Amino acid sequence: MQDSENNLVLVNEKDKGYRVDEVVAVIWSKADGKTLENLVKEIAEETQLDEAELRPHIEMIINKLKEVDLVEVQ
Repeated sequence: MQDSENNLVLVNEKDKGYRVDEVVAVIWSKADGKTLENLVKEIAEETQLDEAELRPHIEMIINKLKEVDLVEVQ
């Protein structure tokens, strides 16, 4: 979803919207039903980046998405 200024917006089940950048939107779109480990592995394979390097960044984003009820990752 985009707002009137073309910012990407994710909306949780409580109908609260949050502006996000493209990186967060991609991680959010891939996270559904996955464990953090599987998500990190998938993104590492797609980007050809090191899993150990990506993990703390992805974990931080997932934790922030969890705080506002935008994602449930196992």
